[in-house]
Amino acid sequence: MGIITDFVDDLLKENKKRYLRSKRKSNYKKYHKTSYREPSPRFPTLKGEKVRSLSEKYIADYLFTNRLDYQYEKALTLEGYTIKPDFYLPTYNIYIEFWGMLDGNNPQYWKSFEWKTDKYQKHKVKFIPLRNEDLPDLANVFHIKLQQAIRSK
Repeated sequence: MGIITDFVDDLLKENKKRYLRSKRKSNYKKYHKTSYREPSPRFPTLKGEKVRSLSEKYIADYLFTNRLDYQYEKALTLEGYTIKPDFYLPTYNIYIEFWGMLDGNNPQYWKSFEWKTDKYQKHKVKFIPLRNEDLPDLANVFHIKLQQAIRSK
């Protein structure tokens, strides 16, 4: 297969490993008290920072190579809770959330997804949701979702 296909396959395998590791953790708390986060970022990007997964690395490298200014895990406070969306595009005031484990059966991850999505919509925070299936065609999918987010009110 091609280099891109192999890379995306590796990303999907990494996300499955993350999901299986998270299933073993038994100390979940409600999202609004403490959100689940992976251990320290460890995957270096072209920009020189470290991110938490190969999928986030792929997205960060895409943003960097396309000269889209971004900040990784920029804090955002909503209703007194501080969250860290995966990426922030300051030029557009748009956040990016990569939901890499939605295809699994992780109740805490689903709670996080629902809670964040609800808060973003309630407070009219512009955001781009990305999932595993978006990665093979990230250039086209991202372009479409960015245009939609820019036009949204």
